[in-house]
Amino acid sequence: MLLRWLVQNYLREAAEGKVREVVSGVIQREPNQRSATKREEPADDGEPAGSEPGVVPCEAAFLFGSSLEAGSLIDALQSGENSRHSHGTEHAGKLDGREVVIVESGVGGKAAARAAREVIKFYEPRWVISAGFAAALQDDLRRGHVLMADEVASPAGEKLAIGIKLEPHVAEATRGLHVGRLLTIDTVIRKPAERRQLFEQHEALACDMETFAVAGACRDVGAKLISVRLITDGVDDELPPEIEHLLAQKTIAAKIGATAGALLNRFSAAKDLWQLREDAMKGSDRLAKFLRGVLAQLK
Repeated sequence: MLLRWLVQNYLREAAEGKVREVVSGVIQREPNQRSATKREEPADDGEPAGSEPGVVPCEAAFLFGSSLEAGSLIDALQSGENSRHSHGTEHAGKLDGREVVIVESGVGGKAAARAAREVIKFYEPRWVISAGFAAALQDDLRRGHVLMADEVASPAGEKLAIGIKLEPHVAEATRGLHVGRLLTIDTVIRKPAERRQLFEQHEALACDMETFAVAGACRDVGAKLISVRLITDGVDDELPPEIEHLLAQKTIAAKIGATAGALLNRFSAAKDLWQLREDAMKGSDRLAKFLRGVLAQLK
């Protein structure tokens, strides 16, 4: 979860010194393509406005918070079609012979819920898979491990049952696989003490920023949900000392200035930030392989 924030929302803008051309990068749709089907945009309150003119069924809809998490799975798509919408970027195509859609919703519960509602309405997927990175809250979960949640909780104590109920011996036989409660929060957890406190309060194995919202959207329409989270931050992982200050910057100019200052004060900060990026890319590869294995087992 932390790696996503550092790379997706900080390094992408500050280290490169610019914001990606989000608006000008919108993909123009050809009239004869599936993605040309017109959608009514949601109203200002975030609720879908109107009904879809048509439905494009698929086997599974993968929902990610960012392109960094989704990247390796997107690369595996065959005959993919990309399109941008107000609820995120969609990549529709075949994955190992099955029709799927991969969605980058943006970070956070509000964005994830909105994407889930729109994707379920348009594609009617047999399965919705909330996927991405997570931070461990318990010592048994280490970087590179996978959590398949059987329950997701909110900070307020609400709980929703989700996912496939795996038999204990199945999880135990799969190295690095855990089954248990996932906590969805709306802030980045940077310190070990904060993670341990969350575990004591909620008895969750890990935390993310989207799954509870996706679970709520699926519950409302009776859609089947699976949660798959790759652990990128261990309980005791420490951040580089500059990170807290860097993440506090709100504008692009401030981020660039903070980056320059960090490099001047401690040149090795560049190495630390780059290593986080490399770790995240490896995590995306591992997550994609696991998700393809999950897809192969769906019936």
